[in-house]
Amino acid sequence: MSNSPEQPSLSRRGFLRGHFLNALKDEKTKLQGSDALRPPWANLATFLDKCTACNQCVLACETQVLVQGAGGYPEVDFSRGECSFCQKCVDVCPEPIFLPVSEAPWQHKVEIQANCLAQSQIECRSCEDNCESRAIIFRRHLGGIAMPSLDLEACNGCGACIRGCPTGAIRVLRA
Repeated sequence: MSNSPEQPSLSRRGFLRGHFLNALKDEKTKLQGSDALRPPWANLATFLDKCTACNQCVLACETQVLVQGAGGYPEVDFSRGECSFCQKCVDVCPEPIFLPVSEAPWQHKVEIQANCLAQSQIECRSCEDNCESRAIIFRRHLGGIAMPSLDLEACNGCGACIRGCPTGAIRVLRA
């Protein structure tokens, strides 16, 4: 097996620990994990039992982040954009699968990984520019570039920072 520039070499230890599986994941799974993210305000305890997979919420989604996932059930794909919390998915659904919109829409947050450009001393800030809730801000450091700081309390899980990141350094952190 030759080492090509497209496929970095994998040590035997890395192979035995399952690191080869990362190459098999699609981009959405790398960013969001293997468990599907359901629409905002979805009652996860009863979602799969009560959802009829009618696709009405997917069609109503103004930012097209809702897609038809496994089994036809709606799931969020942040690689397509962000959730604007327009509540159209809640309004159009004929089934009682959503929590009141007065509650938090999601329990997930995001995390910034080590492959962030700022960690390599490269100025970027695309995540901060896309974060409307100001959960990601960059703090200046003496003698270096500004580094990202994440306020998990301010993060609403909208996913705006995920699509904007040029290195895919932001991923969903399950609560």
